[in-house]
Amino acid sequence: MNQFELVIREEALKEMKESYSWYEDKRKGLGEKFISRLEDCFKRIDRQPELYTKKHKQQRQALLKG
Repeated sequence: MNQFELVIREEALKEMKESYSWYEDKRKGLGEKFISRLEDCFKRIDRQPELYTKKHKQQRQALLKG
């Protein structure tokens, strides 16, 4: 059983929406690709959160590539 919980803060949700729009403005479909990669990243975090760098107390950071 996973002892960690993936928490996405309100500020992060806002940034994700803004990023989606920015990518879609650059090229149709790019925002969808961004969301897909983000969802894949969330799944990896949920499966193995301890793989990611601890940044502050109990907070960890995962970076998207591409």
